Amino acid sequence: MKNLRRKQFILPQDKLTEARKALGVKTDTEAVILSLETVLRQKKLQKFADLAGKVKLNMTVKDLLRMRRD
Repeated sequence: MKNLRRKQFILPQDKLTEARKALGVKTDTEAVILSLETVLRQKKLQKFADLAGKVKLNMTVKDLLRMRRD
């Protein structure tokens, strides 16, 4: 990983342990990183979902399949 920065946080140990177990990772650092990545991914997906009904596509399924091949 690039661009790492050491920070010091005060976190509730019980929540950190629970998150580590739920995520299936071994270290607190992995739990925090995976949690951050998950939040950011969900935010991007929400932005994409918010576009539903706002973007007009003039393509057919056939057009999309052709584009995928090319």
